[in-house]
Amino acid sequence: MRSPAATTRRSSGATRPGRLRPAARAIVASRAMWFTLGTVAGVIGALSLTAYVATKQVRGPQTIVVATDGSAPFTTIGAAVASGRPGDVVRVEPGVYREHVVLHDGPDLSARVPGSVTILHAGDPAVAALSLSGPNVRVTGIRIDSEGPADAAIRINAPSATLDLVEIAGQFRRAIDLSPASALTLRGGRIAIPGTLLTLADDGHATFVNSVLVQTGTTAGPAVSSNPLAHLVLRGNVFAGFNAEVISGVSPARRAELLAGNIVVPAERPAPARRGTTRPRASEGDR
Repeated sequence: MRSPAATTRRSSGATRPGRLRPAARAIVASRAMWFTLGTVAGVIGALSLTAYVATKQVRGPQTIVVATDGSAPFTTIGAAVASGRPGDVVRVEPGVYREHVVLHDGPDLSARVPGSVTILHAGDPAVAALSLSGPNVRVTGIRIDSEGPADAAIRINAPSATLDLVEIAGQFRRAIDLSPASALTLRGGRIAIPGTLLTLADDGHATFVNSVLVQTGTTAGPAVSSNPLAHLVLRGNVFAGFNAEVISGVSPARRAELLAGNIVVPAERPAPARRGTTRPRASEGDR
């Protein structure tokens, strides 16, 4: 015969699973519980991702140094630019660099001593010495020259490009090739070439500030060929050696408005010799 105590223990053990099932179902069905668990998991994941990015991916802007004598990590500007990222600065030591430089979505380009760095155009005349195609490109203190005739010194296919203290010399037909919908700002520049400065399309933007712009060719032409709807700003510049209109493609009233506040030095070309005229001889008494 079973004792009442044994019967009681068996009865209570049989009822425990029945009591746990409703509690488990309540936990599973609780939206607040699952929301809390999801929030905690999301926070942990975000913190883990932030820690990984901070230690593995993100770095501050860097200065990348270039020198022709091998005293810097790079000896060519192109290699230094290729290693850079947006926000970096490629600092170029004084010297002559015979290469074609392309700036994509990457670092800015700056000479440590403005005017002491020359990018010398050599080779294919159709290829520009410096090509800019990044979203916001800045070039400072670089000089561009050529060994022979070439189409353009700088080619810009970028939403915004800024040239500070940039010098252009040599046998270039155009100082700058500016693609449609691109914007250029030249500040404190020095340009002296036999060709023109640039041609400005209807949707192009160009600003020249405090620059000296000289045409050295034997035949005077315009400094800028502008379409009527182009956005052109000229402030505090000196134009020398260009023809009388300086800016072609605009109305006289618009030309006067653009050139106000600038200095225009008329072109001086040697006068042709007159036919049939001889220089008078000095008499014996005047010698």
